[in-house]
Amino acid sequence: MPARSGPMNDLGARLRELPASDLGGRWPAVAARLARRRRRERLRRRAATAAAIASLALVVALFGARVLDRPVDTPESLLGTRQPAALAAEQARLAGLRARSRALEILLSDLPARPALARAGTALPVDELEAHVQWLDHRLSQVATEPTVAPPAVASAERLWRERNEALDALLVLRYAEFQALSL
Repeated sequence: MPARSGPMNDLGARLRELPASDLGGRWPAVAARLARRRRRERLRRRAATAAAIASLALVVALFGARVLDRPVDTPESLLGTRQPAALAAEQARLAGLRARSRALEILLSDLPARPALARAGTALPVDELEAHVQWLDHRLSQVATEPTVAPPAVASAERLWRERNEALDALLVLRYAEFQALSL
């Protein structure tokens, strides 16, 4: 059978004519560099995963603590008979909760803007927490229109402010983790 001539055979012949590569001496250095790069990428993925898990654990712990930290109804609060000192203490607690909330908002505003492209491990919890804070703000605006001398309104406002502060705490942690992941 006669040898075929064509572009593929010509290419094969030209490739066989090329001199042998002298990469053998440099290959160990290239392989070591590739191995270091793979190790760094693995460490980055592990660190990001650990940060996401820690953030999620913190969110779960904060919301779990919220359940345990609910105020207990006392006979006085159920009947609506409170002493002026008790009323002043409740107002002071509410003022402290509002101040804490403002401080957390300032800390959140000092963080850089959210990235256009974010990790799914932090983007969804951040969005959910922001929506939860908006819902709490709505509920707080409703409670603010209720008479503040009624015990359920004060207890409800205090519970909502505590929940808002916990959500802002968790949001701050997640946004900081998101910012740290970008700087890796």
